[in-house]
Amino acid sequence: NAQTNVVTLQQPAPCAHWIVLDIETSDAPDTAVEAAIAAWKAPSNWKPETVEKNRAEAAERIRAKAALLDASPIACVAMKSDLASVVFSSMGAGSDIQIPGWAVAQFADEATMLTALQLWLDGCADDATILAGHNVRGFDLPKLRNGYVRHRLALPRCLRPRLDGPGQNVVDTGADLLPLSCL
Repeated sequence: NAQTNVVTLQQPAPCAHWIVLDIETSDAPDTAVEAAIAAWKAPSNWKPETVEKNRAEAAERIRAKAALLDASPIACVAMKSDLASVVFSSMGAGSDIQIPGWAVAQFADEATMLTALQLWLDGCADDATILAGHNVRGFDLPKLRNGYVRHRLALPRCLRPRLDGPGQNVVDTGADLLPLSCL
């Protein structure tokens, strides 16, 4: 039951100062992969023989990276904060996965997992909480937002766009850090 899992994962006040997150996705449904292949367009300046050769290569690239498409389901979300370490999994409830030092919450599907994740984040993140991770701006956060939209679920407060001031503090180790040569 998702509600039971959420109760055991809720963090006490105060809210986390920081949350490092990472998500993993699985392949998009075949229909979404085929739609992405069908939508591929060659540049208009390519010769017809080049287009056909590259169409096949593009199809293979799309199939190989099917877990990166917008329709790709989120398989799990790992979050480490200054208060807790939690893994939310949509790979099926009932199996007994244990990770020393981490709470593992398993759910039967992505929508149920995202609902539990929203409750957890709303209970432990506030406007001052820093979200961090590698390529979180380019992949993890957009993918999470897309999952909530795809399932028509409310976004956690820390993932909502803000019109009345600065957005959530985010540190992306893939984009925000200076190269070592600059230090």
